[in-house]
Amino acid sequence: MQVFDNFFSKDLHENVWHKLRESEKWILSYRGLWHLNHLEDDSFFSDKLLKEIHKKLPHLKNYEFRRIYANGQTACQVGNPHTDDGNLTLLYYPNLEWQVEYQGHLSFFDERDELKNVVEFRPNRAVLFPAHKKHWGQAPDRSLPKGMIRISLAYKFDVPH
Repeated sequence: MQVFDNFFSKDLHENVWHKLRESEKWILSYRGLWHLNHLEDDSFFSDKLLKEIHKKLPHLKNYEFRRIYANGQTACQVGNPHTDDGNLTLLYYPNLEWQVEYQGHLSFFDERDELKNVVEFRPNRAVLFPAHKKHWGQAPDRSLPKGMIRISLAYKFDVPH
């Protein structure tokens, strides 16, 4: 697992946030979390942002991206521990503001399903990890102000065949 702070420039960070936050395509998924699907069909995410990711993490050029989507959680919306599809997952946190007491951190588990690591949810942070690692985006606390949402932008990568 690798953690990268200040992943994008200030302007790009703000652009990502506004593009996601203002989208009218958010749906409430069957798991009870907000979801924004098929971002690979939007050239902002599949071309512009992917090029910036490759500049920051050039080794990802050796992988094919499988899909791009965003998850959203408001106060007390609880997800489940899970593994991802693909070989690598890059999560990016586009929120412009966040306080540690809002929680919503990313937890990782070991082979015995014991909590191993916790990565603090922090604006403009990216986390790269093997997709088979069980993880969980914890729910934001009830202290999260009304109208705020915890967003994670996910890029799924595969080893080319």
